[in-house]
Parts: sequence; C-alpha cells; structure tokens
Amino acid sequence: MNAAVNESEWAALIQLIDDPDEEIFQAVSQRIAACGLSVLPQLEQIWETAEHPEHQNRLDALIRRIQFEDIQKQFDHWRLQELPDLWSGLLILDQLNHREDRSDALCTSLEQLRRNAWLELNQYLTPLEQINVLSRVLFEHNSFKGIDPVREKIENYFLGDVLLKRTGNQMGLGLLLLVLAEKLDLPLHAMQVPGLFVLGSPNILPSRQRTGIESIDFYVDPQTGELFGRVEIEQFLRRVHQPLEDVYFSPLTNPELIGVWLKKLQQKAEENGDKSLVDQIQELVNSL
Repeated sequence: MNAAVNESEWAALIQLIDDPDEEIFQAVSQRIAACGLSVLPQLEQIWETAEHPEHQNRLDALIRRIQFEDIQKQFDHWRLQELPDLWSGLLILDQLNHREDRSDALCTSLEQLRRNAWLELNQYLTPLEQINVLSRVLFEHNSFKGIDPVREKIENYFLGDVLLKRTGNQMGLGLLLLVLAEKLDLPLHAMQVPGLFVLGSPNILPSRQRTGIESIDFYVDPQTGELFGRVEIEQFLRRVHQPLEDVYFSPLTNPELIGVWLKKLQQKAEENGDKSLVDQIQELVNSL
C-alpha cells in the first residue's frame, strides 16, 4: 500500500468510489490517483470482483487516468531531451493501447530484427543497397506485411503490435523501418508529403547544395518496402494537385514525427468512438 494512504483511509476511499454524488466521486478519484501506479494492483483486483457495471466503469476510468498520468510524465521527460530517441518515445506511447508492460518483449523482438539486418550489412554497400537490405530482411525474411486500409484497426498504428503480429498499416510499418534505420545508422527519414506517408534517403552531398526534392536520392514505400524514385513522387503530387514544395522533403524530427503519428491515431480513435483515447491523445499533442 502507498505510504501516503493508510489501511483505514484506503478502505474508506474504495467504498466511496461507489458514491452516487459526483463531487464526492471526483474528490475520491483525485486522492486515489495521487497515489500513482502503486495502487493499480489493488484497483484491478477490486475491479475484477465489482458486482455493478457502474462501479466497474468508475474503477476502469480511474485505472486509465492513473496510467495516463504516468504516460504523460514519461512523455514529457522524453520530449525535453536534446535528441529524443524515436523507439523510446513509441515504447512509452505503446501504453496508450495496452495496460501491461510489454517493453521487454518488444525490445527483444526489435533487437532480433536489428541483428538480422546488421549481419547482412557492410561498409561497402551504397545507401540504396543498405536500405534494400533492411527492406528485404523485414518483408521477405521476416514476412512483415501491410494491411488493406479498409481493414485497418487502431492496433495497426502501434509499433508494439506491428512487431508482435508482423502486420501494420503504412504508418506503423514506416515507423518500424525508421526505428531500425536509426539503430543501424542508415540514411532514412520521414517527410511531410501531402496525403502520403513516405520515407526518403538523403543524397550524399551536403544539404546546403541541394534542397527540396533534389535532396532525396530515393524513396521507400513503408507498406511494401519497395524503393522508387523522383518520377513517382512528382506523379503523385500532380495527381493530388499539390505543388512541388521544398518543405515536403525536409526531414521530420522525432518529436514532429510523433506528432504526426498521434494526429493520425486520434483520427482513428474518433472513427472508433473512443472519446477517452481521443482526449488523451489531444493532451499529448498539446504538449509537443
């Protein structure tokens, strides 16, 4: 039991969770939430034995509140770092969709993929050959696959689910490619091409000599791992009636990329009618 709450106070607080007075419930919830993660095992045990659905719903909301406040603290610490690591940020946000701590299993799965790719890489490969190796390891050797957008579920956005189920949407698989590229020190970054989540590999010349589309040597479709060139991007932009703006080809920082991911995730949560998740995501977006 948390040192800030003795046994008698805890018993009283738990009993008052069922109080029909909303003001009393809010005060009780605030007191329990202040105890932090240490009270979650007790709350979950009480939730399992609760007889009334309304009592269970209140307990569930309280558990989610405590968990989210901890996610917020971790996320704030992550975003304030000088160079936030993409994998660390996504690992924190995996908890939005899963109560249990999956970090050990996810880190093990990611490390296996990283090592598989590392064993096939060498210093003599060109950037195109390096990214092609990474793509082949992921989509051919380990059978990762993209999902039809019509059948897309919210879990397809979360990198943890992509890793464990080997299935993801365009953004989920793209994040996996980016995390592995970051850990393998391969030249790959995300860009804000309108209506398209695509990855690009910068050319070897200094960025001050080339800007915009000229700064990218080739692109990767994260849904399939296929590599393609400038012509396809130009064709796509013409098809969606967008100008060829330099800003589309600038690399996103990891916090910017997380922000893009959160907004896409929020749209899916809205489609699902999950107001609680929508509100939580908005709080995280506001903090960026």
